[in-house]
This record gives sequence, structure tokens and C-alpha cells, in this order.
Amino acid sequence: MFRKGVLSTIVWAAFSLTFIVLGIRAQTGVPFVTGLRAPQKIIYAQHQRYFLVSESGISGLPNS
Repeated sequence: MFRKGVLSTIVWAAFSLTFIVLGIRAQTGVPFVTGLRAPQKIIYAQHQRYFLVSESGISGLPNS
């Protein structure tokens, strides 16, 4: 019988090789807002289904 550590290593290696062989990549995000200079906070308003974004100043510098 295999020990627990050896078995988990074999399973991990099998999954890793599967992802390498199939070329599966991580998900990538697509930006839906551009042109923000210095976004500070994003809030999702669920009931209204929109985002509120706050920015700091025109130049992105604090207190501008």
C-alpha cells in the first residue's frame, strides 16, 4: 500500500500534468471601465445593480 504522503504526491502530479498537457490557463479579467486616474474605492450597489467608484483628485496625488 501507498503511504498518505506518497499518494497525495502522485495525485498532485497527475493533476499538474493534466493541466500542462491540456494547456488550461487561468481566467483573465476584461476591464469594463477605463480612463480612471486614481480610483480609491469601488462599491457595488446590489439593489440598483451599478458600481460607485471614487477617485482622488485630477492628478492622482493626495489632496489634489
